[in-house]
Amino acid sequence: MRCLKVYMAILLILVGSFIYIGFRSESLLMFKWFEYIGILEYVTIFRDICAKYSLPHFVKYSLPDGLWLLSYMLIIGTIWQTHNNRPYLLFVYTLPVASLIVELLQYFFDRLGTFDLLDI
Repeated sequence: MRCLKVYMAILLILVGSFIYIGFRSESLLMFKWFEYIGILEYVTIFRDICAKYSLPHFVKYSLPDGLWLLSYMLIIGTIWQTHNNRPYLLFVYTLPVASLIVELLQYFFDRLGTFDLLDI
């Protein structure tokens, strides 16, 4: 069961990453990283393939974050066998609560990003 959770977490990270790489704006910092490490050519080929398809707004802008968050929670659940102790609860809920706080702060402070109710 633990192995299945790890594989599922890796799959969720990959799916979220492929959506982000394939369909988000090239102005994101990660594209500069791709250029720096020498893989921008391959990323561009992947983006050209993705350009033939259209994704709903939710899938493009909200789903990757949710997939990554679920992946994190699966990994934390795999590390701790017992789910009713304080360290587990602290770790499993820290990132979701932090994500929620950052999203709510985006409503008031544009510099932190763009508020989207669907992200909550």
